[in-house]
Amino acid sequence: MSDVTTQTEETIEAGTVPSLWYRAQSFFDQWGHRLPLAFFIGGFIFDTFTLTRIDQAWDQFILTLHLVNVTVMVLLMQLAWRVRRRDGSDDEEVSKAQSKSWVGKYAHWYPNLFQLSLGALFSGFFIFFSRSGTLVESWPFILLLIGFLVGNELFKDRYERFVFQMSVYYFVLFLFLILFVPVILSKIGWVIFLLSGLLSLGLFVMIVLLISRIIPRRVEKTKETLTLSVLGIFALMNVLYFTNIIPPIPLALKDVGIYHSVTKLRDGTYQVQYESPRWYQPFKRSEKDFNRAPGMSVYAFASVFAPTDLETTILHDWEFYDEQEGEWTSTGKVVYQITGGRDGGFRGFSFKDNVQPGHWRVNVETQRGQLLGRKTFEIHEIEKQPELVTSTR
Repeated sequence: MSDVTTQTEETIEAGTVPSLWYRAQSFFDQWGHRLPLAFFIGGFIFDTFTLTRIDQAWDQFILTLHLVNVTVMVLLMQLAWRVRRRDGSDDEEVSKAQSKSWVGKYAHWYPNLFQLSLGALFSGFFIFFSRSGTLVESWPFILLLIGFLVGNELFKDRYERFVFQMSVYYFVLFLFLILFVPVILSKIGWVIFLLSGLLSLGLFVMIVLLISRIIPRRVEKTKETLTLSVLGIFALMNVLYFTNIIPPIPLALKDVGIYHSVTKLRDGTYQVQYESPRWYQPFKRSEKDFNRAPGMSVYAFASVFAPTDLETTILHDWEFYDEQEGEWTSTGKVVYQITGGRDGGFRGFSFKDNVQPGHWRVNVETQRGQLLGRKTFEIHEIEKQPELVTSTR
């Protein structure tokens, strides 16, 4: 049992109230090994309720603050490691060195604060990336995020943990830059992605050079492993991007639906028509089963969020499911330009005539083919036009 715990128990036996400091130390002695995970979860929950728009100054400030904290904690953890390992001293001498140094004295808090900001960053990434794409296309990327989180709890060996912590740090740095560089430059595309990746490598090298001045032997001993790990992450992220597995951040699909008609009004709103909801469809907003009378067109309406001042191209890819071939076949794409800034997203629509009965879907994509979302529906032929209701979007 630790000295702090013993002193606290003695204080209680003497009939006096233990100090807040002793209570905190006693709590840490008992639950310290669980605090990093608790801080991680706390950061995740906090950002879930506070982050709204990727181009908002508050959201950018919060995530930037967490990245700065992660960077500072990485540096402080290396300083604390140097204090503990100074001159190859034994445990008693290390304890004395720690007690004389403020870096060593508070060393047990650095991993907790690291995990707090790491949880907040990953929650922010999860929020924005999940809004930007679909699980159907992006599940390998989500698994990669989960793999890093689990690995951060499993790696215990000090040298392996150093490499892993630095690898996680680089991964976070890369994600942060591919999230915010498009917002800052008001552009998206493969050039912006590569620029973000190269910038992440440059900043990471600067941090490693700074750490090498703190613990040169540790950096030298793990240099090859760390280099391979970081370059592997860089290569993997590029593969995921160019195979359209990484969601098209910072774009996000806000709304998509299938209608009997879509009309843009003079006040800028869109008027849509769809079949009257049945009694068991109180929340119906578009068609899933489209009853088409002769001569009727099918409309696809979508609202895509983009940061302020960002302009890009959006595609509606109309696909029909071929029962005989057992696959989806594109029947045509409609292209239109969007401009960012509107909270509800930039609205646009496309329509198709002479469609046949069966299963259809409309994919909302970027010009590179990155999937923002899709709407699947089935067309049924009927003789008489159904009763429609009108709404605005």
